[in-house]
Amino acid sequence: MTSSGLSEKRSVLRLPSPMPPFLSKSISAQPSPARDNRVLVKPYDVSASAQRSEQSPPRKAEKLRRSFLPGGRSRSNSHDTSSRPVEAWVISPMGSENSGIEYNTSLLVKGEKVPELWNDAANICVHLYPLETGHGPSFKIPSTSIASSPIFTELIQNTFGLGKGPGGRRNRLAQPSPFAIFMEISKLLEEFAFTSYDGLSFGQEVDLSFGFYIRQIGLGDVRNSREKTVEALVLGERMRSAELYNEAFAHAVGKYSAIVDLKSQLFSMVSAQTRQRLDRAHLDLLNRQHNVNVRIEQFDFPSLFAGVANSTSMTEFRAVRFKQWKNAFLRMRHFTLSYYKSVFGSWPPKASSRKNPFSESGLNRLVLKALYSDMCALYDLLADRQSLTPRVIDQGLFEMQEGDDPVITALRRMLSEFDNSSPPVLPHTL
Repeated sequence: MTSSGLSEKRSVLRLPSPMPPFLSKSISAQPSPARDNRVLVKPYDVSASAQRSEQSPPRKAEKLRRSFLPGGRSRSNSHDTSSRPVEAWVISPMGSENSGIEYNTSLLVKGEKVPELWNDAANICVHLYPLETGHGPSFKIPSTSIASSPIFTELIQNTFGLGKGPGGRRNRLAQPSPFAIFMEISKLLEEFAFTSYDGLSFGQEVDLSFGFYIRQIGLGDVRNSREKTVEALVLGERMRSAELYNEAFAHAVGKYSAIVDLKSQLFSMVSAQTRQRLDRAHLDLLNRQHNVNVRIEQFDFPSLFAGVANSTSMTEFRAVRFKQWKNAFLRMRHFTLSYYKSVFGSWPPKASSRKNPFSESGLNRLVLKALYSDMCALYDLLADRQSLTPRVIDQGLFEMQEGDDPVITALRRMLSEFDNSSPPVLPHTL
């Protein structure tokens, strides 16, 4: 690896074997000038690095990342597959299968220049073979790509070499799926001590590149697979990606029982702390679902008229007809239950009914979506959007001001009492 500064002197860092192209790709893109001032580059000449960054085309980083995606345009003959002694790690946007994507590794094996990973505006040359072999550099990357690794920065600063050329590290994958590839990459990032300022991630460049692949190949889309959910959870931990971890964790909580029933050895790779958090979050979700089901199955809300509507000592609300409100509510409840019984055959709906195609009884996802749509339409019909509520912070709620309508004040007080009657506290609306 060669680092060029103001004096254009070069130091050499030799990697122990041909690095996986995917790893080199994920940290090789030239950062935009807007991010350079937030990256720690200890052993390099910062002014020289920034100067080269400003001279590079503004869209070069995006082109470099996209050029390495399967199916994208290649800038070289690296897709010539006349001879393939080994296989490269290539990820297809379609999922874990390579989908016929091919890549010729001869440039890597021979230690030749790889156009996809060569940035003329960068300041570090990466050699895959010792200099005495006569091979030139294969990659040229910006110094910010490895600035998060204290091991790399020390090696460059001391012009110290690693290993004795190819053969020290071999591709340990029998099946190069996205999960297996990024697991290997996470081990390499750990090995070379990549880290951010706060130690919560592997650094800005890794976060940026991995976030790009999360969106590009759909690593976070785990809606239809329990195994993909667990894989995303493991990768979120190993790659220290809050984006992927949070997405996978939310889905894993909802699928927790099904994931446990799967009895997959992959789940043992999830950290004990995360498994404990999943268990607690799942129990909390079950309690919330139970509270919601009790209310929606019968549309019974007894606490609604248990507070101010049941009091006879509130002189300011003597003009409010709480009894008529309660009778109107009960009639609306009866109408709603009758309507949904006629639509679904029964309420809650039963599976295999003549009036619905559901395979699952009760308040399944399709039923709740229909109910939500109806309630939103009803809210839009009845709510006065011009009457702003003070219930957001509950200030001045229980004290009527001069000119306030006692009917509106009583209604908002009833709603606040209902929202706070049982956990979880509901958000304010009217």
